[in-house]
Amino acid sequence: MIKSIGRKENTMKYEIEVATKESDSTTLKGSLLEKLTAEVLGVQQYTIMNTVRVTGAEIDVLARHKINNSTILAECKAWETPIPADVITKLLGNVLLR
Repeated sequence: MIKSIGRKENTMKYEIEVATKESDSTTLKGSLLEKLTAEVLGVQQYTIMNTVRVTGAEIDVLARHKINNSTILAECKAWETPIPADVITKLLGNVLLR
């Protein structure tokens, strides 16, 4: 379900909720988000490479645009709260290692 949420100007105004069973593992939830991310990017003319391991680090979705060759790296998290700074720092480290 996509719903509008109230946020400050110049930030995301929508969020996507993926409905799963309460008993589903975080691995399953993450996998669903990875598939959704890949589908959305695929429609936007990106070639998708899921779960890329680079020097012991893992990037959930690596996508390269078919025409302009731009690259998107995505880390998929099934969190209901804001992502802590240390998680973002780790992702940045993964990107820089790449």
